Amino acid sequence: MAAVGGPARQSRVSMSVSMSLVQGGAAGGAPQGAILAAAAPYYQPPAVPQDVQPDRPIGYGAFGVVWAVTDPRDGRRVALKKLPNVFQSLVSSKRVFRELKMLCFFKHEN
Repeated sequence: MAAVGGPARQSRVSMSVSMSLVQGGAAGGAPQGAILAAAAPYYQPPAVPQDVQPDRPIGYGAFGVVWAVTDPRDGRRVALKKLPNVFQSLVSSKRVFRELKMLCFFKHEN
């Protein structure tokens, strides 16, 4: 069954949502403050970058390097993915956005 609006329409809609999110806007016309307020219960403030000392690199990928670090807030060992120049182009911004959406579905202790 073909999607309503066809591939060209879906592409334009997808592009406008992605561009809106990349440029700091809100998807669907919702006020950005409302989206941030809804996300607040799930948000844990990051450690101050100066306090995080990378221990060793774990792996290298297309975006950057994954480091093993110790979280200064509670001493837990965590993985930190460093992504240089990630918002330099629309293509790299979309890749990161897709990866973040995918990571939301992971339910793993690590």
